[in-house]
Amino acid sequence: GRPTVAIIVTGGAQKFVMLPRVERVFREGLVKASLMTNAWVFTGGSASGVMKYVGEALAPHPDIPCIGMALYGNVLGKGAIDRKLSSLEDMRLSKEQMVEYVHSEADANASGAALEPHHTHFVLLDNGQAGPRAWGTEIE
Repeated sequence: GRPTVAIIVTGGAQKFVMLPRVERVFREGLVKASLMTNAWVFTGGSASGVMKYVGEALAPHPDIPCIGMALYGNVLGKGAIDRKLSSLEDMRLSKEQMVEYVHSEADANASGAALEPHHTHFVLLDNGQAGPRAWGTEIE
């Protein structure tokens, strides 16, 4: 159904570790708030930093939409997407198609990060930028 609330979680993509108690409170709070308000959750979509914690928290709840707004230029392992959407016409038709993405096990770095596998949907934003300077432009 239609959401009544959008929960937008932004933060660093750096690798960090939450203390177990903090992670539990974060996880339980996000799930409870999402379920109680019929929320859709939005993140930057990468398998790093706070976005990874969000995806993992919502993994047992596929009924909670978790949408990653990822910068296409910085997605590691996007080769299959490139091959599937090789022309403008393919991109127009893709509204009706699924594109299989094989999660990259490579660690996030200045050049990019894998998509977080527990998100239910992704919107790939392409502003022509990639690499270290591109990080954060997806939320501008």
